[in-house]
Amino acid sequence: MTAAQDQSLAELNDCVRTMWKIRAEGTQQGLHMESIEELIESYLEALGCVAANPTSAGSRRKASEWRASGQLAIEIQEPPLIFRGGQSAVLPGVFRPTKRWDIVIRDGEFLVAAIEVKSQEAKEIGNNINNRIEESLGSAFDLKTALDDGLIPRRKKQRAAAGEGERWDPWIGYLFVLEDTGNDGEYDVHKPVALDSSLFPVGAAFTGNPSYADRYKLLCERLVKRKVYSETCFLMSSKEDGALVSQPCTSATFQGFVDSLTNHVKAYLADKQLPAAH
Repeated sequence: MTAAQDQSLAELNDCVRTMWKIRAEGTQQGLHMESIEELIESYLEALGCVAANPTSAGSRRKASEWRASGQLAIEIQEPPLIFRGGQSAVLPGVFRPTKRWDIVIRDGEFLVAAIEVKSQEAKEIGNNINNRIEESLGSAFDLKTALDDGLIPRRKKQRAAAGEGERWDPWIGYLFVLEDTGNDGEYDVHKPVALDSSLFPVGAAFTGNPSYADRYKLLCERLVKRKVYSETCFLMSSKEDGALVSQPCTSATFQGFVDSLTNHVKAYLADKQLPAAH
């Protein structure tokens, strides 16, 4: 592991610890996830071509400051803005009027990316895992339907590679943090969970009574495999002081998540600078 990767992992551990600490204090309205959201935002700002929206909760630099500092690596008149939390990150839907996302990146009238950042304590999981799964599916489906219905316009590509669509689809991400209680009896997220009886045979992946942790791992794998989300990230961590984050799914790591996001943003902006194809 490189020094940069070590630093990235250390920052991730710090952010997850902060998240659990704030959540324990009873902070409402999703504010407990701000440390992780800010970490994702820092990767975008480091590109030098995306700026925090000055009206977003917790934003650290105004777009004008980025332009004045000369840190915009790609010369654009107005950089895409990051909207995090609150009313500024609300997008229209089809099956409901609106949906409040956790992070939204907007380029003028176009949507560049939308991200969900969620967490769950072990004691909540039995009653809520199906709700969480359905929420993740519904949010992405509603957003894609809104795109298809023209409620959110797609920017036309200046250069579309063979086999690609002619317009940019937004990058849609899902990051989930599950409390890891180890083998703590009642709230052990690693123990097998019996299935409800089914009128038809369940899928092969569920026949061995997978644990709640395994079910979330499978969810994050399949959300990408089935093209529901562009990328997912599945993290597990104890609430104990000094606890380290584990990443049980090799295809849903934090580094892979932010690499996919930043690569999408760079490709979008690079294409934006090209002259239109004739």
